[in-house]
Amino acid sequence: MSNRRTVLNHVVSMATLSSLFLAGAGSQSVSAQEIIVKNDAVVTNATPPTFVILNDFTTGDQAGARLVMPCDGRIVGVQVGWFGWFPNVIFQSIETALHIYEDGTFPDPGDELVTVVNPLLTSHPFLQPTINEYRTLDAELTMPIDIPVVEGEAITVTLEFANPTNVAIGGPNVVSDIDGCTTEGNVFFLSNSSTWVDACLAIGGDLVFRLIVVCDVEGACCLPDGSCELLLPNDCAAQGGQFEGQGTDCASVTCVQPDAACCFPASGGCLDLTDFDCGITGGLWQGFGTDCATFVCFPPGACCLQDGTCTDIGNVIDCNLAEGTFQGVGTTCAGLFCPLPCPADVSQDGNVNVTDLLSLLAAWGPCGAPCPPDINTDGNVNVTDLLALLGAWGACP
Repeated sequence: MSNRRTVLNHVVSMATLSSLFLAGAGSQSVSAQEIIVKNDAVVTNATPPTFVILNDFTTGDQAGARLVMPCDGRIVGVQVGWFGWFPNVIFQSIETALHIYEDGTFPDPGDELVTVVNPLLTSHPFLQPTINEYRTLDAELTMPIDIPVVEGEAITVTLEFANPTNVAIGGPNVVSDIDGCTTEGNVFFLSNSSTWVDACLAIGGDLVFRLIVVCDVEGACCLPDGSCELLLPNDCAAQGGQFEGQGTDCASVTCVQPDAACCFPASGGCLDLTDFDCGITGGLWQGFGTDCATFVCFPPGACCLQDGTCTDIGNVIDCNLAEGTFQGVGTTCAGLFCPLPCPADVSQDGNVNVTDLLSLLAAWGPCGAPCPPDINTDGNVNVTDLLALLGAWGACP
């Protein structure tokens, strides 16, 4: 079932006599915000006429149009073309309902979205055909039609007849244009068989049923990470954002900044703070989605001490306190060569002398770590290491 609420109100909808509608098929803007979505190409009082009246319907039958939405937005009104020739008489009839259905499998519509019960339809002899417009669900005009839609959705709008039509004696009925029938754009519901059918099998034009749609416009969207983007309302919601209103911009809104793990090198502690608050308190912000309950601020790793030894003493803070050089998160001392305080002192006896020279010459060539004679730690004991040793000859500083 649909998650949209079907509104049923036993009201007489107010019909607006209007000749202010658009020529041409498809969708046309009627104001800066509204679009009339239609299949038909009927023009009121055109010469020659651009419409024909349909044959008779029985009580319970429905006729209508299937209209593809041009944008994300909402339906705010319905228009129905109605015609009957009663000279110098404005003829009115109350029919059973206007139905608006969500997308379905043509010709069957989907679930019903809104029902306007007992709409009043007017046929004016000097407005051919008469476009009846409905914008509220109640006669008191306090319940506006407001149905959210998405781009590409096919919405079906129909009129259900309460009165059998009698076109032969000049009675009113719905009308269609005369320039061809849009594929999957028109429907009939036959009450005697309870079936939906493709109206194009019986008529040669498009029925005059129209929807008035207000398209959404972009606005500022505050995303969960605290950033702001200009998005349509549906796109904002899909990304878990907070939509700040259509037509707003990011310069005019202040998005709530999320807390995340903030690590403090001075203490090794962690607090959940915003990026700004973390920065001004000397912390290191770890990014959106982190928190102190699960984030390890300073993971352990190997630490090379000043005497050339290595210790898995802890994290970077512990290594710094020991005046060592942290080798990276996840490293261990196993297989790690730490730089010596006096690299040329291969024997580590406090002096660079012939003992170190002999050790260097004995290791000449490729030398895998750890390799003390490889003074510059490039993986080879060669003339570069020899020159470094001779340059450091004597007591180590």
